[in-house]
Parts: sequence; structure tokens; C-alpha cells
Amino acid sequence: MTLHEKPPNATDWSVRSMAKAAGISYSSAQRIWHAHGLKPHLVNTFKVSRDKNFAAKVEDVIELEDLKFRLYGAIGLNTTHRYLLLKNNAALLAALP
Repeated sequence: MTLHEKPPNATDWSVRSMAKAAGISYSSAQRIWHAHGLKPHLVNTFKVSRDKNFAAKVEDVIELEDLKFRLYGAIGLNTTHRYLLLKNNAALLAALP
């Protein structure tokens, strides 16, 4: 029932709504879900943005991350130093081409 049906007037089953629909106690439904590893409230989907500039924004983020990686590697910074550099010099890094 949990995996094959949607509850009425809801997007996902809760333990309480499942127990009520199945005619069992809340704790029984909870034990059954736990025994079978069911977590219907966790969704494994990904929604793509409807923003018309989404691709350009993703490219900008990738380019910035690539720039930071090359910059850090060129000057040989470890993770702690990278964090401090980014934290203390965010405006300087933003101005880099």
C-alpha cells in the first residue's frame, strides 16, 4: 500500500495516515515501515529550474569553482588556508577575471 498508492488529499503517506487507512495502530505501522526500511516522506527526485538563465548561472558557478581550484593549486594552499582566503578576501576573489 505504501509503495503503490497515494493517500487521498496528500502527496505522501504519513505513519498516522497509513495506520488509519490500513486499520492498524500507529505503532504497528511504524514498526512495519522500520522493518522494511520504508521512508515514503523522503523523495529521490530532482527538479530542474524553470529559470531561463539557469544554464548560464550553472556555467558561472562552474567557472568560479574552477578558478578557485586553479588559484588555490597554483599557490599551494591547504583546505584551512583556502577557507580563510575565501572568507577574508571574498571581494578580491570576486574581482579576479
